[in-house]
Amino acid sequence: MYELGMLYKQGIGTNPNSSKAVDWLEKAAKREYTAAMYELGCCYQRGEGVSVNNEKAYNWFDRAAEDGHVKSLLALGHCHRDAIGTKQNEKKALDCYEKAAKKGDAEAMYYLATCYVDGRGTKPDPKDALKWLEKAEKRGDVPKPIADRLSVYWDWLEGEKERSEAMLEACDAAEKEGVETESDLGRMDEAKKKAEAVSSDGA
Repeated sequence: MYELGMLYKQGIGTNPNSSKAVDWLEKAAKREYTAAMYELGCCYQRGEGVSVNNEKAYNWFDRAAEDGHVKSLLALGHCHRDAIGTKQNEKKALDCYEKAAKKGDAEAMYYLATCYVDGRGTKPDPKDALKWLEKAEKRGDVPKPIADRLSVYWDWLEGEKERSEAMLEACDAAEKEGVETESDLGRMDEAKKKAEAVSSDGA
């Protein structure tokens, strides 16, 4: 059921059909297939084959996270952090990131480090932030936008706060435009260079 749902979702061997994908994913999810729960949560969050429903997305992520599904733990952390389908709770966000990080997920390690940098759900702790940034960097399998941010947080923790703030704003602006293709990544690099120039002029 899950595999069929993913074939429809990705258009492998057939035309993409989000509605059929949701139907099959829901059947698999109701049979406690955690990967299907996660994918179904993504469908509700993005409005793929169904209307956007953040509460249902949150519920599916939550169910899968109970079984330790790493991607669901990360998604659930974002929900708690940004009040998506639930009330904002930065402590719960931290807990979700930590559970996923301890399972070896580099992206979760990065987000956990940012919690310690910004004091989200915990007291600011540069030592723990550096520990998780180091682990994330060693994994080497984080998405490029996240990898870009890793170097920014290194600078932040090393005392270059003003330059880091400018670069983080540039990263945010580029990501909002959509960083998915090589040309998008080029815009990210360009934005970073502009931020560095602005920061240097203001120094």
